[in-house]
Amino acid sequence: MENIKLVHSSGNAEFDERILYGVKRLRKKKWAPAKRNGKPVESYYSIPMTFHPPQ
Repeated sequence: MENIKLVHSSGNAEFDERILYGVKRLRKKKWAPAKRNGKPVESYYSIPMTFHPPQ
């Protein structure tokens, strides 16, 4: 995975950085590249996340 970024900020820079750090750690897992006709191709993937503050 490359070019990991937030589409929308939470408004809290520290929280945003922690989310990016967590997603970047997922890169260490084995990810298979997208393929077309057996050849790796560029692709995009969004991970929708919703967080609610503790009450």
